[in-house]
Amino acid sequence: MPEPPTDGDDPWWAVVRRLFKAHQLPAPESSVDVEELGQLEGKLPEGFANLSKNSAFVALLRRVDLSTSSDALRRQLVRRPLTKTSIQAFEAALGVTESERMHLKNLREGTTSQYLRNEILQQELRHLRAIGLISMKRSIYEIPLEFDLSEWAELTVRGYEYLRLFDESSSAD
Repeated sequence: MPEPPTDGDDPWWAVVRRLFKAHQLPAPESSVDVEELGQLEGKLPEGFANLSKNSAFVALLRRVDLSTSSDALRRQLVRRPLTKTSIQAFEAALGVTESERMHLKNLREGTTSQYLRNEILQQELRHLRAIGLISMKRSIYEIPLEFDLSEWAELTVRGYEYLRLFDESSSAD
């Protein structure tokens, strides 16, 4: 982790002070010790700190920060801040492809018949299972050539939440 700026007037410190103040913690002046960071981390939603370790999420934030839409995104987040649940869903969503999202929607809507097994589909199901959006009723490698997806997989609570948040964000556009 890079060292914080030594100049207490650096804009970085304004952000740090605002963050600490928002969580009713005494803001550091020109250095942050481990105990202060621990207090702040204790106020954050579960899983929030893990986002900083998620390279896809960090890359996304860097792209947003470099884009012209970063101010619009900040305004939207102020109007509708991320909750613990939406942060988890957003984290899970970072690697979801359009094809995977269609499998999730099909499971939710019950349009799961006439699936054809192939390697790509099996990889997609493994990915959705790995990020907690579906659970498998039986082993993926046992799926027959033609099958009904609902007989093999089901949405988890997290999967339903992901779709709800995705639908909300799509309708807000």
